[in-house]
Amino acid sequence: MLSKFNCNMKKIFWPVPSIKKNIPKSKSKRGFARNKEDGRFHCGTDILASYGSKVISIESGIVKNIFLFTYPKLDKFNKYEDTYAIAIQHENGNFALYCEIQKPKIKIGQKIKAGQTIAKVGRIFSDKPKHTMLHFEYHSRLPKTTTRWYKRKMPKGLLNSTKYLNQI
Repeated sequence: MLSKFNCNMKKIFWPVPSIKKNIPKSKSKRGFARNKEDGRFHCGTDILASYGSKVISIESGIVKNIFLFTYPKLDKFNKYEDTYAIAIQHENGNFALYCEIQKPKIKIGQKIKAGQTIAKVGRIFSDKPKHTMLHFEYHSRLPKTTTRWYKRKMPKGLLNSTKYLNQI
């Protein structure tokens, strides 16, 4: 039986091929499970990448959702620009969430191959134009909207994205 994170015998790719694989530690500023100053819980792994860098699917799957991830009125803490998220369900049933990207050209229901370009890295903050990255999350349930976590309350089905990325 395969574990939640078992990547053996599958074709798996690093999600930003122009960037050397560099996974932040879980408790680092960009890592999974970091508590932010305002009480929010960081539920993904941030992979620093230049604006417009290609984002590719780590595994084959089907696009299950596309939605705004950051937008100007998201919260009172940041000056966000519009970015999007793509949820792709992979063969093991889990969902990779590729976030803080430019508006994608792929569609919900579209089949995606491992290594296929699915988007480009977006710009998150209007007041920090060089602060760009792919925010990557991994879930056992379909994420339908931007996730907000306060006081370490995580959504049901959130999996450790750092553990998953370390297996690539």
